[in-house]
Amino acid sequence: MPDIIVAVDETAANVLLHDAESALGKLEASGGTGGGLISLTWNASASLAGGTAALTPPKTIAIDNCEVDYEVGLDLVVDLSALELCLPSVQFEISCIGEVCTPRICLEPSPISLPLSFSSALTTSVDLALEATLVGGDWEIDAVLLSVPALDLGADATLLLEAIMTAIEVALDVIPGIGLFLSFVMGIIKAAFGVAEVEGLLGDVLTALLSGLRLNLYKQPQHFEVIPGEGPADPPVFLNLLNLAAEVQDAGKPELVVSADIHA
Repeated sequence: MPDIIVAVDETAANVLLHDAESALGKLEASGGTGGGLISLTWNASASLAGGTAALTPPKTIAIDNCEVDYEVGLDLVVDLSALELCLPSVQFEISCIGEVCTPRICLEPSPISLPLSFSSALTTSVDLALEATLVGGDWEIDAVLLSVPALDLGADATLLLEAIMTAIEVALDVIPGIGLFLSFVMGIIKAAFGVAEVEGLLGDVLTALLSGLRLNLYKQPQHFEVIPGEGPADPPVFLNLLNLAAEVQDAGKPELVVSADIHA
């Protein structure tokens, strides 16, 4: 039997959870896609807040209504060299001159780089597993995300796509001679980069941010002072925590239970 057993109920577990969310600060990630008509790089951050924790034996904390606030910075590059933007040569007859051909006129615009930012918030439910590990001389109890939840990103994707298309159209509109091709170019871009693509992008962003999420619920040095010393003849007393473990038990009500052995 362990030398020390400490238990907290769901109310106290929720306090631990919210303290851990605050201590976590901002999650950060970056990435990108390349090649073709549109390529982009992104950097993003997110923070967690709120939610109600329910304890489920043997080691699960289920959190409902957790708020994820996130921000995404995009550097979008539109490379029109992937398209052929040319007015064809036209042949016609002029009396006394004969057949006349107009030159073939082509545009070769440089790639357009567009910085964009987008922020939003969503509410989700997640399951976390309790883990107790010894890290650099400290015992840590963490709640670790089991899997990234399914997220409803359709509304956010629609808003972000509208912002992207507006920015692209404004940037294209100032290119000399593009007016004749603008509707054609925008049609190609919209066909290549729609709501599904933007929703996939946001899914990749939030997956990168949330994957490996760890909320630290407790931290304690393995070797620690329990009685201070009062001189050379009365040195301090230290203890070592061994075999620390964390689990959820239900003996009438669910509790988060921490146990450990002690050694002088």
